[in-house]
Amino acid sequence: MLRRHALAIAVLAASAVPLSCTRSGEPRITVEPRTATPPARSTIAEAPSVAAPPVSAAPPVAPRATAPSAWTDPAVVASLASDCGWTPPKSDAESTSDSRRGALSCEFLVEQSCVPDPCLTEQEEKCKPVCAKTCASCGTRCAVACTTCKSPCRDDACRLRCATTCGQCRQGCVADADRCATGTCGAAHARCATEKNALFKKHAAACKKVCAAAADCPGRCSAEPEEKQAACWTACKTRFVAGGCPEIFYGTCMMAGSLEGG
Repeated sequence: MLRRHALAIAVLAASAVPLSCTRSGEPRITVEPRTATPPARSTIAEAPSVAAPPVSAAPPVAPRATAPSAWTDPAVVASLASDCGWTPPKSDAESTSDSRRGALSCEFLVEQSCVPDPCLTEQEEKCKPVCAKTCASCGTRCAVACTTCKSPCRDDACRLRCATTCGQCRQGCVADADRCATGTCGAAHARCATEKNALFKKHAAACKKVCAAAADCPGRCSAEPEEKQAACWTACKTRFVAGGCPEIFYGTCMMAGSLEGG
């Protein structure tokens, strides 16, 4: 019996929580730390990551060729050496001149006005086209001379000399065209403007009376049936001239309704 009690006491002593004492003599319970249990691994398979496709670099942009600025440019002369009748592509013939369609072109750009100007019309529709036609004829003569020059040639050096002369000839043609437009046509425009101003001063009173009526013609004539519009326009101009204002001012009055400053 005593042996059983002793065994029970030994078991209790072995399972008892150890105690420690503080300085005040009060018992303190020490708790043994627990070992953390690692989290269970997920049984769901992770989706494989998809790499983004590589970004391809943009193809390099080829530099745009510079348009020739004169018939004597080396590239132009080289083209003439191959063909005396060579003419620049349209893209080159509309890019490098302020007044003509291109540095190598005989054709002129058309200057426009917000209101009808008979002097400007004369310059743009009659005078400048004459300058352009003369330039084109000049260029043809240069090409013919170049072909004649190259006929006996047996090497590239000879043909290049002929092409160089042709380029100088063609450059002279466009230079003459510019002088024609600015000199001949410019002077004619100045004379026309002086004469027009003098004419306006002479008929100013009459023109002021009929100018506003002319400005009503577009709306009135456009409202007429198509078969009657031509007669309406003719009647408008007839009344304008009959009112004492020269016909040269009809277009300006019809569009602007006034000749002030003109």
